[in-house]
Amino acid sequence: EKINRELSRLEDEESSAENLLLERQRQVNEALARISRLRQMQKQLCKKGVEMLKKGLDDMEELEEEERKEAEEKSRREELERVRVREAELVFQVQSSCATQVVDFSGFSFDPSMEDLFGGIAQGGITDPSSSGGTGGSNVGTSSGA
Repeated sequence: EKINRELSRLEDEESSAENLLLERQRQVNEALARISRLRQMQKQLCKKGVEMLKKGLDDMEELEEEERKEAEEKSRREELERVRVREAELVFQVQSSCATQVVDFSGFSFDPSMEDLFGGIAQGGITDPSSSGGTGGSNVGTSSGA
């Protein structure tokens, strides 16, 4: 029984030491993360300082305003490019749909027996409105004139 108590006490001590180690490890991890964030902030600040010097700006607000304007301009250019691409797609679709609706008359032949039905059209009876004294509307005449 004495051995069991000693064993239990040692296990409790071990558990306590593990918990302390875990807590200290958590603290170290937090400190490392903070150091990493601070280093990143320092790099960004140096980068912005160089940009300020390049652009001849006096303070961080001017640089941020300049960066905001550049970002807006980039966004407008990207949107314009998307619109142009979409426009090209729509033009292609319209042209494609129109091209499929064009009638190919090369397969048709004139049947002389249809001349009476169409009058003089088959013999060049479509007249020019200015030469026949027409009203400017669509004039379809016969070979005898209108």
